Parts: sequence; structure tokens; C-alpha cells
Amino acid sequence: MNANEVAIMSVLKNMDVQYCHVGIDEPITAGPVLTSIEGKPYALVGTKEGTLVKIPLLFSRSDEQRNDYEKVKLVERKITNLKQLFLDQEFSTSVMDIKVLNSELILAVLQEGSIFIVNGTAAKKVFEANGSINCRIEMFESGKKTYIAIGSNDGFLYVISPEGKLIAKANCGTPINASPSYCEPSSILCGCDSGQLICFNFDSKKGSLEKRWAFTTNKPIVTKPVIDNLFNDERQFILFGGTDKNLYCLNDDGTLFWNYQTEGRIIADAYVEDINGDNIKEVLFGSCDDKLYVLNAYGNELWNFETDFWIGTSPSVLSIERAREKYVFAGSYDNKVYCFSPQADFVPGFFSGATGIIQQSASFENPDIEESSGYFAKKLFEKSLNGLIIGLETHSSFKTVTAASSKGDVFSIYFDESPHKHSR
Repeated sequence: MNANEVAIMSVLKNMDVQYCHVGIDEPITAGPVLTSIEGKPYALVGTKEGTLVKIPLLFSRSDEQRNDYEKVKLVERKITNLKQLFLDQEFSTSVMDIKVLNSELILAVLQEGSIFIVNGTAAKKVFEANGSINCRIEMFESGKKTYIAIGSNDGFLYVISPEGKLIAKANCGTPINASPSYCEPSSILCGCDSGQLICFNFDSKKGSLEKRWAFTTNKPIVTKPVIDNLFNDERQFILFGGTDKNLYCLNDDGTLFWNYQTEGRIIADAYVEDINGDNIKEVLFGSCDDKLYVLNAYGNELWNFETDFWIGTSPSVLSIERAREKYVFAGSYDNKVYCFSPQADFVPGFFSGATGIIQQSASFENPDIEESSGYFAKKLFEKSLNGLIIGLETHSSFKTVTAASSKGDVFSIYFDESPHKHSR
């Protein structure tokens, strides 16, 4: 452990946390999904080899490697039909998404186009699209029934039952590599390689998907639309990023409310939450210009932080009662997980007549910072893993944040808020 890692662990120790660090022997392509199995916290990840891995989150005070986990093999890597000949064989069995149906059943999606139900160690295929699947699925309730929406490279948006029965489908006329979203009362939003975000009306009784409107961008959309009432009123907004480098905010009728342009493609979903307690929500997202951005509800930048490579996964937020604030977490393709305070530091510029260099925020390492003033991200700590950070999730009940890397690292931090730990 180098000096920087020692300093990081020292910061975490002062925050009263525990760790779980597991290295599995397969590259991870999906997850982590945090869930409870028999009342205990687990992290679920999927691998390039077509394996679902169940990891019990066993925490300790030391950051030592742990290797206790259970594997469920979904399918062997082999060519089983003509369709797979047109896929990259190395990735055709990659797990693309994991969803928890209930305490016993787990849904897993393979890139080859198959959806499996996993019960214990048994896996059963329940649905197969006519093309590959390169996105996550959307589970939603409509008419007191559960449905699943999924897009495929065959150009179709499918709605199926959890048991795999086809309910409805719509031809978007172009490959779909973005996860769909359900919007009350009966809409499904889907981003396409054509650059369109299409809104369909879903009628469960008729088993139909009818196009309502479409919003057109300049390049393919690979992010999931996020639907939220940014101002905590009756208005609903739709937020999504495009590979044209813009984050878009639409009204619920598909008209543009605002957009924010970055310097890189946006390939990960936005995250919306009120992080500063002003009763108006903030929009957090990463870009392939290496930056994490935090915007207000009107699309104005509050602060950003530049990492050393692309941010290809959605950020997340965890409320820490002991600290009386919310921590912002982000993972980067620079192999690091970052933790930030929700409020930025205001750093005044160097001004004429100053007797010395003004003390700068320890989280900002630009030596020229004294030449300008402004708000800069307040980094609390960072943690390096083995491989690109491809997934990150927080769990408010477990008080944990868990990250997964492309090379099989799963790292989880538990924030201990036990009353006896903090009594005076």
C-alpha cells in the first residue's frame, strides 16, 4: 500500500467505516446490484463468461481481500445458433443486466439476446430476442401487473412478462443500445442509434405500443432516460445524455426544456437527487471528457470534477446521518472510486497585495488554481481498484456503496452508524 492509499485508509477510518473487498476470477460486465438474501446484504454481478456471482457483503475493519462468493453458470460459451455467428464470440455470453424479482428469483440478461430466471443455482431461459441485447431492462408496474421492457439490436422494443411471455413489441427501425424507461401513467421511453428518443404509449389490454412523439439528437443515444419532478411539483421532466456530448432535459411532451453541452460523449445515465437540502433537485452525470458534473434543475453548472479518464457509469448519492449530509460517489475508467461532499468549495483567486498564496482546497491539484476563483469539487477520498469502474450502487438501508471493476474487483464500504458507536 503506497503513501496515498495509506492516507485514504486513514480518512476512511476517521469516518468509521468497514470494508468488503472481493476479487473474482472473471471480468465483470454487469452490476453491482445490492439486495438482501435471507436478511443479509449481497452484491450481485454478472461476468463476460455468462456467470451470475452472488457475493455476501461481509465487512471488516481492514481492507483485506476476501474470496467468498457463489457462482451460477447461465450458459456455456459456444455458438448455438446462426444468430450468434454475427456476434463477437468473446462477448456473446456476457451478462448485460441483473434484476431481483423477489427473495428467490433473479432475472439475468445475456448479450446474445437471452433472458434467464435464476432460482438458487438453477437457470432457465425464458425469452430470446432476434438480436443481441446491449442494454439493461426496465421492470415496471401497470394495471397491477409487472412487465419488463427491453431493447435489442434487431431494432425492436419488447415488452414481456417476468415469465418471458411476449406482450407487445414495436419496430424502432434502428438498433437499440439504450435502456428503456417507464413513465406513468402508460409511456415507455426508448433511445435509439438513430439519435431519437421515442415515446410509446403502452396498452397492456391491447398488447400494443403506439408511438406518441420523438425527440431527435445528432448521434446515437446509449443512456437510459431518467424521469423526475426536478422542482418537487407536479411537472415531470425527462433527462438523458447523448453521444453528441449533450445532456438533455425535456418536458413530458417531448419538447426541450434545456440542454448542457460537455466536451465528451455521455454514455452513462444521469442521477437526480436534492443533495444540498434546498428542496430543488440537482442533476449529476459523467462524461467522456473525464468529468463528473453537478447541475441545478435549470441546467446551470454548480461544480465539476475532472478524473483521469472517462466516466462510464452513473454516479450515486448516499445520505450519512452522522455527517448530516449526503456523500456523492462516482466511478471512473481511471480505475478509481471517488467520494465528494455535496457542497463545492469556493476558492478565491490570487489578488494583488496578498502577502502569501491563499490556501487552496486539498481536493484540487491544479498548481495554477490561484490564478482564478470559483467553486471546486470537495473530494473526500478516492479508492483505486483493479480495472475500469463499470458499475456503482449505493444502498440507503445497508448504508453501503459498492463498486465493480472490469477485471473482477468488487469493493464495498459500509458506513457504521450504530447508536452505541456515537453516544456521548
